[in-house]
This record gives sequence, structure tokens and C-alpha cells, in this order.
Amino acid sequence: MIKGLLKKDLFNLRFYYILFAAVIFLTSTSLIGTLADESILSLIGYYLPIIFVGSILVESLILYSCQIDDKSNWERFIISNGVSRKNIVISKFVLSLINATFSGVFCLLFGIIFNPNLILYTLSAFVIIVSSSILSSSICYLLCIILGAIKGSVYLGLTYMLTSAIGPLIFFLSIYFFSNILISLAISLGASILLLIMALLIFYCCYKVICHKEY
Repeated sequence: MIKGLLKKDLFNLRFYYILFAAVIFLTSTSLIGTLADESILSLIGYYLPIIFVGSILVESLILYSCQIDDKSNWERFIISNGVSRKNIVISKFVLSLINATFSGVFCLLFGIIFNPNLILYTLSAFVIIVSSSILSSSICYLLCIILGAIKGSVYLGLTYMLTSAIGPLIFFLSIYFFSNILISLAISLGASILLLIMALLIFYCCYKVICHKEY
């Protein structure tokens, strides 16, 4: 059942993925000039916008998915046909994971292509963009459940900048204040694990909220 729900979301978002890839590509290629040298500031100037834009795009995909469901009363329909609310939440989590990984892979590929000598920094950016994107998606989904996707999008406009800034902030702090790349990578991995734990807790809250929601 989860597989079917996921296929539905992926199908509905198929055209958004094209736009998603185009925006990440344009953002990455437009910042190539910042990699003229291998300084810390060059790295920060290249990866921070990519992580920020990637998080916003991943969060937007969950919002679009929820808006499509709300307009068609999809959740009411499938719940009335015996689909568990737990499976609905799990499918959104898996969707967030896929979207975040998609964004992270783009970051990884462009980092390897344009900055092959600093692969560990690229890995650091990869783990951060995946974990922070899943966290921002979980917050987005929770607001959509509580307020509805249409009304919630107004409030999300206020939270986009805050939730999407988490990843860039962690990357900046780990790179700028720790010159040793191994220490920086370890901090990035540790922070990413914490972000994923927070995301799982929020998705659990989503499950609790949706269980008490009347359709």
C-alpha cells in the first residue's frame, strides 16, 4: 500500500522534478566562479546557496503534494477505503527521503565535477542537505496536516527561510570554525543524525495529529 501511495505522489510531482533539476543545475553552474581557488570562503560561497535552495525545493515538493491531495480530498477517499493513516504518513516520509536524496545527489555530482580536489567537503555538504531537507519537509507536512495545505502555505511562507537556513548554518559553522576537514565532516555527520532524529519525531507527531483528524 505504501508503494502505491508513493507512486501516486511521484506521478503527481513528475513535472516539478524537471523544474527541480533545472533550478539546482542553474544554481550550481552559476556559482562555479566562486571555486576559483580552494579557500574556505570559496567553499562556503559555493555550497551555502546550493544547500539553501535545495532545502527550499524539497520542502516545496511536499507542499505541492499536500496541496494536490487537499484539492482532490484524496486522504478522505483512501481512508474511507481502508488505507491506514500510518501508511499515509510513512509514504510522505519516504517521499521526503527520496526528494532530499535527489537534491543531495545533485550537490554531490556538481561538487565532484567542479571541485574534485575537495571531495570531503562535498560529502559534508551532501549529508547536511539530505538531513536538513528531510527536517524542513517534516515541518512542512505537520503544518499542512494541522492547517491544511492551502492555508498552511501562507504560514510556510514565514517558515521557509528559517527551516531552509538550518543546513547552510550547520555547514558554515562546521567549515569556518574547524579547519581540519575530518573534524568538520564528523561534526556534519553528527549534526545530520540529530536533524534526522528531529525529523522522525516530527513525522511521529504528524501521525498522532492525523490519527485525531476528522475528514
